[in-house]
Amino acid sequence: ATFSPRRAGFCSGLIPNSRHYVAGSSSRTRSCTHEPSHGYGRELQSAMVDSTRHYIFKNASISATLGGLGVVSGLILDALILSVFGVGSQTDAFFTALTVPLLISTIFTIQGPKVLIPVFSEYFRHNDYATAWDLLRNLLTTAFCALVGICLLGVTSSTIIVPLQIPGLQSETIAAAVGLSRITFWLILCQGLASILSSVL
Repeated sequence: ATFSPRRAGFCSGLIPNSRHYVAGSSSRTRSCTHEPSHGYGRELQSAMVDSTRHYIFKNASISATLGGLGVVSGLILDALILSVFGVGSQTDAFFTALTVPLLISTIFTIQGPKVLIPVFSEYFRHNDYATAWDLLRNLLTTAFCALVGICLLGVTSSTIIVPLQIPGLQSETIAAAVGLSRITFWLILCQGLASILSSVL
């Protein structure tokens, strides 16, 4: 088979004669093979950046909206508690029981995403979803065991922690606060797992 210079002119849209083709064959071959691939690569990279930005914006909006709804619902809950029970020993016991569990769960909620979001974002940016899901499964299992241990420790030590928080109240109020504290300590488990899942989003 013979090589026709007319066939080599399809890249530029012109049909060069043999003399011009021999003189400029190497440059025309480079422009034919490299320029479309470079343009396609830039378009693909731009599309990936736009998709990543849309993904981050959408999930950040969902997390921020749900977080705002959580704050509003918490305020409504406090208002309902005060309107039903008033300011007395019962509300003192309830808010005392919430103090330590909310303090610990807030630490997980604030610090967890700062550590986990960059890690999962790096995996997702390289499309390494298999490794990301393996890490998530291991992390959820480890966190579940650790948080259950923290909850059990809080439940057993409530009789020591609560009297230190409200030393001047009556014994009935302290006893009620201890009982409520043994229940509210399990909020740490829910909040800790929720912070991990929200970090993945």
